[in-house]
Amino acid sequence: MITWMQRHRRWLVITIWISTVAFIGAGFVGWGTYNYSKSSKYVATVGSKKISRTEYQTEYNSIYDRYSKGLGSGFTKEVADKMHLRQIALQSLIQRNLLLNFADDLGLGVSDKEVAQKLIGMKVFYKNGNFDKKTYEKVLAVNGLKISDFEASLRQDVLLQKIEDIFAINPSLAEVKNFGSILFSQDNLSLQILKLKDMKVKINEKELKAYWLKNKAKYKSNITYKIDVYKTHIAAKTYALSALKNYYKTNKDSLLATDGKILSFELAKGKINKILSQKDAKFQALKDYIKLKKSKLSFDKREDISLENIDFPKSVKKKIKFSSLGKFIKPFVHKDYYLTLQIVNKNPRKILGFKKAKSLVLVDFQALKKQDVLKLRANKALKDFKGKSIGFVSRTSLDKIAGLDAQESAQFLQKLFMLNKKNGIIYLNNKALIYNISGSKLAKFDKNKEAGIRNTIKLWQSNELMSKIIGNLQNKYEIKIYLNDEKGNN
Repeated sequence: MITWMQRHRRWLVITIWISTVAFIGAGFVGWGTYNYSKSSKYVATVGSKKISRTEYQTEYNSIYDRYSKGLGSGFTKEVADKMHLRQIALQSLIQRNLLLNFADDLGLGVSDKEVAQKLIGMKVFYKNGNFDKKTYEKVLAVNGLKISDFEASLRQDVLLQKIEDIFAINPSLAEVKNFGSILFSQDNLSLQILKLKDMKVKINEKELKAYWLKNKAKYKSNITYKIDVYKTHIAAKTYALSALKNYYKTNKDSLLATDGKILSFELAKGKINKILSQKDAKFQALKDYIKLKKSKLSFDKREDISLENIDFPKSVKKKIKFSSLGKFIKPFVHKDYYLTLQIVNKNPRKILGFKKAKSLVLVDFQALKKQDVLKLRANKALKDFKGKSIGFVSRTSLDKIAGLDAQESAQFLQKLFMLNKKNGIIYLNNKALIYNISGSKLAKFDKNKEAGIRNTIKLWQSNELMSKIIGNLQNKYEIKIYLNDEKGNN
């Protein structure tokens, strides 16, 4: 619920946007010029304001959550690190506190009444159509937040909104009409699409080997682990009816059918037998594990494995990866056995010889050669253009281009309308899009789109203005950062 509230903080949207653009476009503003020193309680100070480690972690979690929800399962901690999300979180907090210092200098303040009005406006704390204090206290408690901290955060939000209101921009109707006519303008487009997969290339052994010699550091074996393995068999047993009934009585809520309903005892009996068999096998496996550690039992076999090619559970793979030599891995289920492991040795990655690497090298080199052929053919097609007429298209003509899906069409049109060339080549998702524009026309003003156009102008102009204000404030207030690594550690 608190995450929901954080997602709807308008100021956070602006600061994240500015931070991302500032960081990616020109590097973290002044990152190398600030004063770094040691502190355990604060991550930074901005003028008279201090940024606590808790604030920093909360901000990072909030931004991480926003990206995670937007990008789905493909967004991981590794991706977050590559995006410099921790620096973006810190930049966001620094910008916020620069503005809070500015608010102090302007003599701006926030009354308790204003905080109360902000709080009462949050429907997440409502019950039966009214603000409910008990619900408010419960929601904060569940999310591990103190009332004082949350209300201090609201006070900041109100203050930041006051600053935003000072610099509020309201474009005129003429600006809206002019901007809209350009934003929704149309180009008379002809297009030819060449696909990478259709490019034919011939590759000989000599050039393939030459490519491998130049890039062989890319082609390495997996890390392998020498492990000792002991198997404890999970024997299928038949248990007394009373034992099955006792288990069912205690655990029936977890014995579910595919439709989510609780299984009847008759249907659950087979499943219970398996569960009890595995439970007994686990008990025996733990006894075997203790004997192995005391050298009172010998392992069944020794083998070499790579984590990429073994179907162990992820948690077990992680233990193997980070365990020291001689470490025992406690019993875990693998097929019809409980396995107990001991790490004997770790073999680092090695550069593969040409024969072993050949199939991997061929894929990469073939793709490289196809890219070269695609570019040559695209340039030739541009000179002797014979594209198909698409007709007039705008930025929103996502379903008008045959051969491109909606996402590809959106990317292509976005790039097309950012270019000033009447003809050219746009490379997109292993495709070359050779285009020619024979004419353009401005869009007529659509009253139904006025609000959207006005908001677009306001956001764009506000962000431009806010970026300049932030730049000036960085020179006015001293900034000290106490973090010294990518992980956000002191």
